[in-house]
Amino acid sequence: MNEINPHEQIPKNHQKVCHELIHQLDKYQKSLRKFNYYASQTEKSFQSKITPSDRHDKRFMALVRLFTGMDIIRYDGKLFNFKNEQNRFFCNGGWLEEYVFTELRSLKKQLMIQDIVMGLEIELPCGSKNELDVAFMANNRFYLIEYKTKRYNGHTAGNNTLYKLDTIKHYGSTQSKALLVSYHKLTPSNRHRASDYQLTNQIKHLKQHIIDWMSEPEN
Repeated sequence: MNEINPHEQIPKNHQKVCHELIHQLDKYQKSLRKFNYYASQTEKSFQSKITPSDRHDKRFMALVRLFTGMDIIRYDGKLFNFKNEQNRFFCNGGWLEEYVFTELRSLKKQLMIQDIVMGLEIELPCGSKNELDVAFMANNRFYLIEYKTKRYNGHTAGNNTLYKLDTIKHYGSTQSKALLVSYHKLTPSNRHRASDYQLTNQIKHLKQHIIDWMSEPEN
């Protein structure tokens, strides 16, 4: 995972892409799954060949134009070139990390948020290691946020993420709070499994959701 420096400004072109993906959710949601797949296949060369069917997918190509227009990737009609690891990571779901981070940082003074950490690795008493997407302190309470751009097609895949949240949530203290931010809707079984903490796919209104989440007393 690429760790974001808490004092670093998110590039303007990244901010614009995040804004478009969030506010055109219905338009890009399905195509983004394909795009994430291509980015996940390019760790060494940063290049990926596009299938003919995807080249004829109008919505998918609209997404491609969004990223090429912001100079995040290059596309020559057959190949994606992500250029470097930072761009590849951003295209493979890292954009949601940057969006969550930006929203949290904008609330820092209002909610008295301290020490926002991205990609923090912790070791549990049992010896297992887990990486937290986002962790921070506010009003002497430990908060953690996981964010996912992948779609959970099965019961096990979604529950693995929820189990991780459930385990780490109780690591800090009984006053810890956890939030799962998903770009896609979770299955009914996943939603039932998440009864002990908050989850949301209303990322268009994420800032207000965070405010409400942090203000609610723990059950």
